[in-house]
Amino acid sequence: MEFTLVESKQADLKSGLLDENAPLARALMSRQAGETIPYEAGDLKEVRILSVRRVEAGVATDAAEKRRETVRKAETQSELINQLNFATASGSKWGDYDVDVEKLMEQKGRE
Repeated sequence: MEFTLVESKQADLKSGLLDENAPLARALMSRQAGETIPYEAGDLKEVRILSVRRVEAGVATDAAEKRRETVRKAETQSELINQLNFATASGSKWGDYDVDVEKLMEQKGRE
């Protein structure tokens, strides 16, 4: 996973923006690439740091929203592909199944 450490108000883990005060972020602070550090959370026992980059400019205040929008678009595309695959497969087995692409896009847009 890749994270960008940000202030609490910008944090959005699903979008890769990790709160700098979160336990994982605190465990990563002042560490170097190549280090393996103990970190227990669920099945996770340790974290290996693959690379560290310093971001000179701060993360834009709307960065979390932009990343969420990107994730929403990817989810919509995935759902559309799943329904199209189902429609293709079900035509021979369960009868006709039409995908209403416009309705699907409208529903996903409201989420």
